Amino acid sequence: MKLTKLRYPAVSFYRDALDSNTGNSRETWRIINELRSKRSKCSSIKEIVHNGTSIINPDELSNAFNDHFSSIGPRLANEIPHNVDSLSHLHYLSNTNCQFELNTIGVTKVQALLSKLCKSKATGLDKISARFLRESADLVADHLCAIFNKSIVTGIFPDEWKLSKVIPLFKQGNRSDVNNYRPISVIPVVATV
Repeated sequence: MKLTKLRYPAVSFYRDALDSNTGNSRETWRIINELRSKRSKCSSIKEIVHNGTSIINPDELSNAFNDHFSSIGPRLANEIPHNVDSLSHLHYLSNTNCQFELNTIGVTKVQALLSKLCKSKATGLDKISARFLRESADLVADHLCAIFNKSIVTGIFPDEWKLSKVIPLFKQGNRSDVNNYRPISVIPVVATV
């Protein structure tokens, strides 16, 4: 591919973009595909069959996936044989004098973790991207450190960081079969630091 066919500012932009992403194959391919005007495959779901009914309305699709994904856990739990001896799990555990301890952290550690975030990490419902957190690490580290330490001291994790965007990811087989999707939960990036 010749970059010289593009206008000079574009050549410089893409050359710099490729240079700055050396070693990051995902971003390199995204840039190359952008140059080739190659769009990623459409991942929207047009139709599924749930409980024998064909569903095409976007709201109904969301509700059907929600119903399906939220029923998996209880259904699997019902398949676990119930043991008469409710203390049978104790033979797997041994006594120990060790204690779990979670210590507060410093601003330097938070800043270091933020600066190592993968820029292409999916953005959660809070719409704060990993790229933003990484590039503004020196500005937000103090505030995030205070929130993290407050959470450690009080034992309370912020409710907003518990919310996730659940995306049905196609595995294989018939695309209209709801069983051929698995749920991916995208939580706020800051909750992963």
